[in-house]
Amino acid sequence: MCNSVISRIKNEVNNSNSTLINETIIESDIVLLLGDFCGIEGRKNESCIDIPVYSVVSIERNGDFWNDGDSWKDVVNNKLIGKDWDENVIEYFESNMCNKKFPPPTSSGSLQLISYSGITICRNGNHRLAAAICWIASKYGDEGKLKKVNTSLVKLNREKINQIKNKVKNENFRLYLKRISQEPERINGERIVDNVILFNGVLFELKNNGELIKIKNSFKGNFFSLFSRHILRVLNNKNYNDMEDIDKRLRSDGWLEVPGRLIKLLFDNDWFIHEYNY
Repeated sequence: MCNSVISRIKNEVNNSNSTLINETIIESDIVLLLGDFCGIEGRKNESCIDIPVYSVVSIERNGDFWNDGDSWKDVVNNKLIGKDWDENVIEYFESNMCNKKFPPPTSSGSLQLISYSGITICRNGNHRLAAAICWIASKYGDEGKLKKVNTSLVKLNREKINQIKNKVKNENFRLYLKRISQEPERINGERIVDNVILFNGVLFELKNNGELIKIKNSFKGNFFSLFSRHILRVLNNKNYNDMEDIDKRLRSDGWLEVPGRLIKLLFDNDWFIHEYNY
């Protein structure tokens, strides 16, 4: 049975006009993979800064506290128990959180986040973060902020971000990333990834006998690699009538889709630029 504070939070959320609370939570592995792909240009050690709630995309404990496809609202309505939560929790959500322990006696430490050029994920405090995002967005709108949260900032390579931006011209594109299990090899100066070689813009498969066979690309998208051990694939939805089938085939081959929301956060990250001072 819900305590009064949880009921208050749920009531606020279920009567909200916020669109953010209906956003699907994103697995943090995808964020980390995108960060690895872009490469790190710099770091700023943990400091207490205001965090726009729209920039937070992920919490930990997938399969336990939340499941694939869950939104922030789903988690609050269906998974949040709030043992020992009282009215001090609401005050905590709306106040300066810097180095502040969450009020319930069973909680561990302060809320801790990490932001990759504007894409923010949780390091500690999954339950309180899901509730705080829903509370702030519902009460103050999707531009609302978590106040003075302990946050580490990771600046991704701007050149690589711009290269992605040049590939993604509009919302019709879907992006997929894959981490390569072994270091790429080279033949005649050309890099090989998973027995696939990109030569003059054409893909070839390297056979065991050393023969190069041109790949008839059944899904036409652009391949491009910017860093070793990672490859990015860009597909234009307009080119396919069976995009969902293609999506299943790519996922079964180890590709992860990069949600468009992550790319938008990379392109529109003025708050991060301000905090990082670059």
